Amino acid sequence: MDIVPIDEIYRKDPEIGIPSLEMVIVNTTLVDETGKVVGYGVVKEFCEAILKLDPDLRKREKVEALQAAMKVAINNSRVRGVEYLYIISNSPEFTRVLQKQYSFRSCPGELLVLDLKESHG
Repeated sequence: MDIVPIDEIYRKDPEIGIPSLEMVIVNTTLVDETGKVVGYGVVKEFCEAILKLDPDLRKREKVEALQAAMKVAINNSRVRGVEYLYIISNSPEFTRVLQKQYSFRSCPGELLVLDLKESHG
């Protein structure tokens, strides 16, 4: 399949950007009945770091726990060739710490999840 039509689609809507081919489970070119390329889709492995701390910890203890957890998460993800490490934060303060200390950034778009065990789609 010629890559030019896919590049043109991404050029028209560059916010998310062209996905790399790292950690791809499957990718597909979407073609209409006339043979025109109308889209491109990719399913990639998604690596999420999850951290739940005891809310009764003092601030310093939380900082030390976060540093230890992030060291493990980042180092092990790199060793396994992970391209992006995601964290879903429900705390503006925690988000600021992750952005300042570890260079996390916001993702374009809205993160959604589908429970494949529950979905009938």
